[in-house]
Amino acid sequence: MPRISRVLAALGISAFAWTGVAGAATTTYVQTSDNCTGGCGINAGNFITVDQSGGLTTITVNLATGWAFVDTGANGGGGSVNFGFGSSIAGLTVTNLSGNGWSSTTGQFFVEGGTLANPSIVSTALRQAPAANGNTFSFTNGISITCNTNGGSAACSGPLSFTLNTVLALVGDATAGKFFWLDVLSSNGNTGLIDFGPGVSQIPLPPAIVLFGTALVGMGVLGRRRKNKGLASSVA
Repeated sequence: MPRISRVLAALGISAFAWTGVAGAATTTYVQTSDNCTGGCGINAGNFITVDQSGGLTTITVNLATGWAFVDTGANGGGGSVNFGFGSSIAGLTVTNLSGNGWSSTTGQFFVEGGTLANPSIVSTALRQAPAANGNTFSFTNGISITCNTNGGSAACSGPLSFTLNTVLALVGDATAGKFFWLDVLSSNGNTGLIDFGPGVSQIPLPPAIVLFGTALVGMGVLGRRRKNKGLASSVA
């Protein structure tokens, strides 16, 4: 049996090892603009990760220290919109992973057009973000999540993480290249809208491939030692 085949057999690695994670990828979206009244600033701690694997899409919204989700009254189709993204898929099931929604309690989140139960079943009607105003992100069809203030100005703490029951095809703002839109309270006390565009796309290597690579390196080291030992014997 060839040397590589013997190693594969020993490690239990086959061609199916890579197939198991085919299509799995995590993309990071970073804050690219600041449309707050008075200015919120652009902070590297504000980013969104989108993981698409296993037929699901997991979206996690991370805010920098001192920042929060807030409802400043920016209205989209069907009501107030705190966090939104464009998509052509209606009737999704949205499962909250962060433990802070879906609820009618102040300071919790709920899905626009969806049920308050977790998972939230979204109606067939998609949402619209507020019309573009300068660099403000907008979408004509998509999913919206609101920080419930019950008419007040209470903020919702993050992170916000949820799963959609499909591998989602995100639709960006064609005019500005943004994919997500968020209403925030910044650490300096200002409020308003910030946008997110593509950052770094990462496709993780499966553990089997990493193990295989380590084995190949080990083979190379052993082969070099044997060669050196043979040379030493011949010289002696």
